[in-house]
Amino acid sequence: GGGAAPRGAPPPETVVRDILAEKKQHLRGLFLAMPDGVAVFGRDRVIDETNTALCELLGVPLSRLRGATQREFVHWLYRGRRAARQAGRAEQLLAELDRAEPAGEFAGIVEFDMAVSPAYEVRIVHAASGGGLVLVLRDVTTQLRHDRMKSHFVSAAAHELKAPVAGIAGYAELLSADVVPLERRSGIYHAIHARAGQLNALLSDLLDLARIEARSSGMLERERVEVATLVRETVAGEFAEAGRVRVIDAGVPLHVLADRAQLTQAVRNLIENALKYSDGKDEVTVTVEPLPLEQEKVSVRVEDRGIGMTKEEAGMAFDNFYRANRQGNATGNGLGLAIVREIVAVHQGQITLASEIGKGTVVTLSLPAAT
Repeated sequence: GGGAAPRGAPPPETVVRDILAEKKQHLRGLFLAMPDGVAVFGRDRVIDETNTALCELLGVPLSRLRGATQREFVHWLYRGRRAARQAGRAEQLLAELDRAEPAGEFAGIVEFDMAVSPAYEVRIVHAASGGGLVLVLRDVTTQLRHDRMKSHFVSAAAHELKAPVAGIAGYAELLSADVVPLERRSGIYHAIHARAGQLNALLSDLLDLARIEARSSGMLERERVEVATLVRETVAGEFAEAGRVRVIDAGVPLHVLADRAQLTQAVRNLIENALKYSDGKDEVTVTVEPLPLEQEKVSVRVEDRGIGMTKEEAGMAFDNFYRANRQGNATGNGLGLAIVREIVAVHQGQITLASEIGKGTVVTLSLPAAT
């Protein structure tokens, strides 16, 4: 007979059992290593198996999660917090977990009615035989926040582009209709040119933001930069005519490792902003110094005595396209400080803004000092 096992070899059932045991170990290792939280509910609707990722997401020890009921799981996930509008409610999730008839796969978002809420993606796969289910919980807080920021950014950019495009289209229609007297055409050509300039400036700033974000992965062209020298060169090259910018330095060289072009742009944007929101005669002061309590950092402080901001305005100053709209100062496209924020972020620095209505604004950026 050809079916007998060779002498000395383990019986076939032992080989199969060993292979299954090894596969089970591999699956268990994969299960425990998963970054997503996983819970396996048995026929009795309690958690048979789970992993440490789910413990961390819920803030519940492994010993309590194993053997927990579906109701206990939902309680730990929501903790009495009310679901946000358009997010899954606790009762809906519990009903899905408690479903008598298998319904294939379920997916939903759990988010809460809070100013800053965590967000979770929940996926549930029911066993075809009705013999339990597998639940996967993923923290999507950062992903959702980025998606919403991108959506808001695209919407705001489209809104900013509409006005100059509409102006150009309107003037072009007037000219094509040949209803504009010859002596007025020069003014219309200038208006079209001005709006084209607006579009060009906005697109340049949008490209700057994209370039800065692309370099956030460490592709900065870093070099050793003496900060006070860079500030003085920027003022001499671009603000000398204004005659209103005074530079104060510490009297000693202060170096940082930075992308020279980006740091120059950050300083230029801060000074432009300070000049724009202050009276035509008031002085803007730029101070370069080591931070008093943190000698390993170099700060650039730009101070004006302008119109200042309310607390609410100061909180939005670094947002994309935000412009404080008082006393007719709302010029530009509102990307200047947003670009500075991104430049400082990719250089592992910090930026702060303090302001008071009628007294002026102080913006301070600090970067790690070069050793």
